Amino acid sequence: MIPAKRPRKQQHRCHLCSYATFHKSHFRNHVLTHTGEKPFKCNICRRGFSQKIGVKRHLSTHDVFKDQSSKNLIAAKKPGKQHQCPFCSYATIRKTHFRNHLLTHTGEKPFQCGICLRGFTQKITLQRHVFAQHEKKQLHNAPNRLW
Repeated sequence: MIPAKRPRKQQHRCHLCSYATFHKSHFRNHVLTHTGEKPFKCNICRRGFSQKIGVKRHLSTHDVFKDQSSKNLIAAKKPGKQHQCPFCSYATIRKTHFRNHLLTHTGEKPFQCGICLRGFTQKITLQRHVFAQHEKKQLHNAPNRLW
């Protein structure tokens, strides 16, 4: 008896970067990194992420423990040095959050779009801008669209 050949799976390739996979679900998740859609939310602060793993990594920024009776995640305040803004009432224990916040007062925009030269205070905001303003048409016209 000759075994039947299995049909070859179709490879899904991203037209905006070099990503390729044989798994349609992996490809769908990857596309979210370009669209800016963030369907996965942190249960504590409601921050959104494009992939489930992003939420899992993010949870480590919260001090959390499981309430054994309900199995729910509970946030606990982290001890640490508070960074107090000298211009307003903003305070945080996260140095990177504090640095980003200060940019709202100084007007400095260290991340600049290489296409239209618009400035941004954060790298992620620049990335979202590039996608929304300069790459969206390219993605919308791409073959094998998922929407």
